[in-house]
Formats: sequence, C-alpha cells, structure tokens
Amino acid sequence: MEQTKVSFEEQLQYGKEGEKEIALYLLNKGCSILPLYQFNDELAPKIFTANEIITSPDLTVFKEEKCFFIEVKRKKQWVRFGEIVETGCNYRHYAEYKKVSRFTGIKLFLIFLHENEEPCGKYLIDINTVGRYWNGKVNERKVSKPMYFWNINQLNKLQ
Repeated sequence: MEQTKVSFEEQLQYGKEGEKEIALYLLNKGCSILPLYQFNDELAPKIFTANEIITSPDLTVFKEEKCFFIEVKRKKQWVRFGEIVETGCNYRHYAEYKKVSRFTGIKLFLIFLHENEEPCGKYLIDINTVGRYWNGKVNERKVSKPMYFWNINQLNKLQ
C-alpha cells in the first residue's frame, strides 16, 4: 500500500504527540530532556560521523549526572499470536538505534506508549535486550517491512 503525504503527516503528528507525553512524564520524574526535533520537524535528527550519518533517537535525557537516550514509539495495538503478546519497531530503525548506542557509549531505551488496546500504558525496554526479528513475510509473501519485537514480559511498565 502506498503511503500518501497526508497519512505520513498524520502519522508524524501522532508520533510527536506521544513524544510530548513521554517528555512531560520524564520531566515529572525529575529528568531534564533535550528533544531533538525542536529545530526542524521535517527531518529526523542525525548524528554525523566521519564515515556515516546515523539517525538519532527522539530524546536525550539527563538525571543525577547520567545521560541516556529515549526513542518513543506510540502504538494503537499489540502484536498477538495466540497467547504471545509483543510490541516492536521497524528493524532498520532498531539497527540504527543499536548503532547510536554502540557509537556513543550512551544507553538507549525505547518507550512504547500503548493506547486503545489493553494493556495500555508506557513500557520501557533497553535496546540491547534480545528480542525477535521478523522478515516481514507470511508464507514467503512480503506483507510488511522487517520488524524487531519484544515480548510483553520483557518490558518494564512505567508508573
């Protein structure tokens, strides 16, 4: 299915609202944040190295002399296979986040903001937690971009 500019802009706005909610949550928990979309909403923030350009996560967070990255993923539903409940992200983005963490030496966490389908809430996972790769195919037919998933039991629910 081809994505239209309008649907992309709607998805971008939906994601930005989730980032704002998580930023406010972190501020209320005593963190200081540096949101990386503050200068240009059209482009994802980048880290430039001598050899490559790496997509940066949404937030740089500071608390008690520590620094870490947060990438926010706002979700409307969980991925379910019988009793298995998972959430995840585009595999290409996952690989970029791993690269950022490795390159900078700064821990990177994803916060999944699940809405509309129980269990709702904010869920945290360290990017280095081993999950499940899916190639995006069902019966050898491509139905999605490759994805990386974590089981709900691996996630830490935030209060």
